[in-house]
Amino acid sequence: MGDDAGRLSLLFRFRTDGTVAITSDYRIPDETLYTKYYFLREPEGVRVFLSNAQNYLSSVLPGSDASFIIPQLGTTDLKVIGTETGSNYTWSSREVSAVEAEESAKSTVIALKRAGLINGVIRDAQGHFKAHYAISLLKNEIAFSLLKDRKLTHSVAKIQEVSENKFTFESTDFGDFRVGELSFRIMDSDVQMTIDNDHGWVVTPNKDVVPYFTGKDYKTHIVSKNNSKGDASDQILSDLSWLSVGDVEISDREARPLVMCPGPQDAIWYIFFDANLSVRSESDRIYFSRTPGYMPFGGADRIAETEEKLRHLLEFWYSPEGLYMVRDSDKDHQYIYFLSPMGDAWIKAQR
Repeated sequence: MGDDAGRLSLLFRFRTDGTVAITSDYRIPDETLYTKYYFLREPEGVRVFLSNAQNYLSSVLPGSDASFIIPQLGTTDLKVIGTETGSNYTWSSREVSAVEAEESAKSTVIALKRAGLINGVIRDAQGHFKAHYAISLLKNEIAFSLLKDRKLTHSVAKIQEVSENKFTFESTDFGDFRVGELSFRIMDSDVQMTIDNDHGWVVTPNKDVVPYFTGKDYKTHIVSKNNSKGDASDQILSDLSWLSVGDVEISDREARPLVMCPGPQDAIWYIFFDANLSVRSESDRIYFSRTPGYMPFGGADRIAETEEKLRHLLEFWYSPEGLYMVRDSDKDHQYIYFLSPMGDAWIKAQR
């Protein structure tokens, strides 16, 4: 079933025993609902009742109906009216093989969701961060963010097919980085992803980065131009070259504030910018809501000056598009990358 506004599709498999299996297409990775159906002839047509289906249908298609009127029966496409909302729908017949293919594709998506691989990280053979990807099922596309030679670039490819254990999509080309397919091996609850590329790069989940950042085990990370800690995109590094600021801490205090001390060496003039963080539909994308800076320990007021000198840093940190987060490490340090989902700004904060 699809509505005439062109939204998502629902699949109904009516059985002769009076039960129906209801599922959405793979873009909504919800489980299948099994329930009962009833037909009733009325003057305006045939009424179809779906028992106990309202909550499920509304979660998939907000405002959807759970009973329908079929004004005129046919063999292929049926024009159907929702009895609760009056919305117009189209019911189209499907071959069993087509429905089974859709269900197979959806099982792949559900397995990926459970494994935390709808969004993920592409790493080199040594396990170091190379790129981030995000699969948007509703947009039917996959977005890559590649960090190479300290430059962050993005590319979006349309998904061409979702089948058993595989996504195929338009080839994505970042110069010498080309991706053409993501494949999955599903064994019971274990899901492994491989990427079709010439570099020996691998794919890993990214579902744990935000729980780590918001949890009790997180420790302060720092980015600093003057003290050579971490790294950042050029414009943010230019902000951090301000001689009055040394370390910028992404603090492990409960509010996860940005903390800096833009004062003379013999003074402690700490300025805090709280995170006010939230997470929405993507598990590794975090949003910070800006509030005025403050100085909990007093001192000469340099908040306005700091906001001006670190303008690009603060605009990046509090971007309404949010930031993707990725953990990384080398033999000496642990890091968290904060990446703009659309722009070229980024931070590599060092623990």
